[in-house]
Amino acid sequence: MKAAVVALFALLASAGARALEPERVLPFELRQQLPLLSVQVDDRPATLILDLGGAAPLALRPDWPADEAKTDARSKRVRLPGGELETLPATVWKKTTIPPGIDGYLGFAYLQRFNLVFDYAKRQARLYPRGAAHGECRATPVALSRLGSLPYVQFDYSGQTLLMGLDTGANQNLIKPGRPGAVLSDKTRSLDGASLAGQRTAPGPLLVMELPIPTLDGLLGYDFFAHYRVCLDPAANTLAADAFE
Repeated sequence: MKAAVVALFALLASAGARALEPERVLPFELRQQLPLLSVQVDDRPATLILDLGGAAPLALRPDWPADEAKTDARSKRVRLPGGELETLPATVWKKTTIPPGIDGYLGFAYLQRFNLVFDYAKRQARLYPRGAAHGECRATPVALSRLGSLPYVQFDYSGQTLLMGLDTGANQNLIKPGRPGAVLSDKTRSLDGASLAGQRTAPGPLLVMELPIPTLDGLLGYDFFAHYRVCLDPAANTLAADAFE
């Protein structure tokens, strides 16, 4: 009888562990300091940025393909690296300068369907069921806000508040001129002593430059995600960040 009870608990524990496995694992390559996914779009190979800063579910360069991509909101079949097939509305990527070798992005309108873990150390994004408590980040969650679709967090630095967007499509951290520690454009600054809800969090170097984004003081890109495992819960609007050891 005792052995049967032990076996039952073991079975339940195993089922619980399986329930916490990610629904999607997206392996990516870091090139140009951007997380790039190799996918298929309508059975054609494509390279997409895994882009928290991208508003659309899927955006494709204007010549993809030349006779179809110019119609916004056209559905595309996207086969992800794990073999999962998604049908997503696609829009034209209206970026002024598109980096070579990149065909578009998989954006926040798709990613927000999941509880997200960005792990640049393992070159993975792990997508859990929305609202799932996976426990991958030990840091205390902090409030996550939105500017349109762009998620952002509040940093405290030198007694002042900095609102910083989270943008995996930015290949470096950026901060606007005139903010604490940011005076001259094209110079790199650090925010030593910055904190997130009282937790010491060094975002990494920031390039000082003008940004056409109202409200926000800057963007956290590659330099931040390369140093922290970042867990975003769009359902609860929280973020937690664990420094890589």
